[in-house]
Amino acid sequence: MGNITIRMNDDLKARVNQTLDAIGMNFNTYVTMASIQLVNQQRLPFGTSVRTAEPNEQTKRAMLEAASKDRYRYRSIKAMFKPEFRRR
Repeated sequence: MGNITIRMNDDLKARVNQTLDAIGMNFNTYVTMASIQLVNQQRLPFGTSVRTAEPNEQTKRAMLEAASKDRYRYRSIKAMFKPEFRRR
């Protein structure tokens, strides 16, 4: 097994490690995975992203649309299935 030395700006290094920590991965594992994918796919493997607590724009729009729809609320699950309360 060989060793690789990488020169990287200290700020970038800190941000990379912070991102990898959020994913639950260390830098060595990331470089190994990226290298394997580069060889297997014959292209740069940049499809992975970090999940954020903030929903993306498409999700925000869907949430607003769902909240704006008129919905009938039932008092109980039993009431929802009574024929006189079914919506037509």
